Amino acid sequence: MTPDAAAPGQPGLARAAAPGGLGATNMTRGDRIRDSLAVLLVVLGAVFVIVAHTGDARLATQPVVVAKGQSAFAQWMHYYYYEMAGYAAIIVGVVTGVVSYAVRARRLRRGGASRTAGA
Repeated sequence: MTPDAAAPGQPGLARAAAPGGLGATNMTRGDRIRDSLAVLLVVLGAVFVIVAHTGDARLATQPVVVAKGQSAFAQWMHYYYYEMAGYAAIIVGVVTGVVSYAVRARRLRRGGASRTAGA
């Protein structure tokens, strides 16, 4: 069997990457930028949530040392805002990924598959 051949009923590698398919050759620069932005937002949001949970755990398990004029509640609110920002970034990242997929799928359905990367 050649590398392009596949089992009966399965598309070969050559057909999967052919124009009109969903191969990476049909991705434009905008597609890659949107996908990268989506991944970056999800990862950044996850980092914010981890930092917030770590801070909350520290507040819960260790003695709370506050500066003069600051309450422990203010420290908790700081981590709460981090956590909410993280969840918001994750949601925006997922929505960005879905929109990116929809834009690319619509372009491919309309016959825009002949566009090459960087166009």
